[in-house]
Amino acid sequence: NPGDRTHRVNKDRAEELISKWKIEIESNESCSIETLDLANRVYEVDAAKIICEFLNDKVTQVRTANLPDIIASLKTDDGLFVLRSFSNLLAKSPIERLNLDDNALGIRGIIECRGIISCLSLLHLSLQNNGLDAQSMKNLKNILLDSS
Repeated sequence: NPGDRTHRVNKDRAEELISKWKIEIESNESCSIETLDLANRVYEVDAAKIICEFLNDKVTQVRTANLPDIIASLKTDDGLFVLRSFSNLLAKSPIERLNLDDNALGIRGIIECRGIISCLSLLHLSLQNNGLDAQSMKNLKNILLDSS
């Protein structure tokens, strides 16, 4: 259930999701993923690794990435790893719309998401409820300006 904020995705659950996604991808004639919705589930480190490995060659056409509330309750280092993993995965996609709401990014989260935030194709960036201070916003501004 993507709306279940308490749902944690561990390694076993990630493998279940991937099995489901394989069926969906095989039934899709174009085999193109334009929207990646990982919203409102907390991805543990092992789950993020497995999901990124599976999606690595399948996300080259993603235009919308919906990643709100994906690190709630994780230890800081684990949360940063998950953000970095998904950011690096999607950095090669022509992302136009990116939602990173509710992730308590802070300055370190902004830095870890540099790859996806700096996509030249980015038109819309949502960062609601992330507790970004002045230094975080300065870093965000620099990332956006450096990518333009």
